[in-house]
Amino acid sequence: MGQYDDAVKALCLLLPETVCRWLGASVSGSAHAIRHSETLSAATRQVDALISVDGRAAHHIEFQADGEARFNLRMLDYRLRLYRVPELAGTELTQHAVMLGPGTIEHQLSDGQLDYAFTVHYLRDEPVAPLLADAGLAPFAPLADHPDDAQRAQTLRAALDRIAEVSDEPTRAVLARAATDLAAIRLDRDTIKCTWEDSAMPIPSLTQRMYDE
Repeated sequence: MGQYDDAVKALCLLLPETVCRWLGASVSGSAHAIRHSETLSAATRQVDALISVDGRAAHHIEFQADGEARFNLRMLDYRLRLYRVPELAGTELTQHAVMLGPGTIEHQLSDGQLDYAFTVHYLRDEPVAPLLADAGLAPFAPLADHPDDAQRAQTLRAALDRIAEVSDEPTRAVLARAATDLAAIRLDRDTIKCTWEDSAMPIPSLTQRMYDE
């Protein structure tokens, strides 16, 4: 997914509890992203997010911009490899896939001998309001349930305005970049640039990065 990978990984690293709760994953204690396990040893595979909750549970999350053939096999491969990660020994592992774009995900494997499944969340079916209500989830709002791209652009503006209220500058920068990067899955860059310029977002460096691109 390129830039989308960077965006969602940054969000999960910054706000692991927020992302877990949004996906309905149990968070009864403190959560943190396991960065060193993003790369699975003896493999070229990298997970998008691996979040540990008090050492008792772990949530593996993959984000997809579009459909991928046999994605269910990739998730099963991840699960088998994650079981061998020493830091996860004795934890309950759950898996989530989030479809950011218009595609679909095959979420299970069942052939009479194997019965495997994971949870899939389609962002396009999510209501907009709850995402905009939380600055940590606002970057996802432009990809939620919208009738057309005009409404999607308006939501991007609202998301940027919401993020602009975040007082911590590094956090605000991560959220703003994620919002514009993810919006590019559905909106063209000119629309994103104009929306940014009309918003309350006070980070000119990101506007310059968009111009440079």
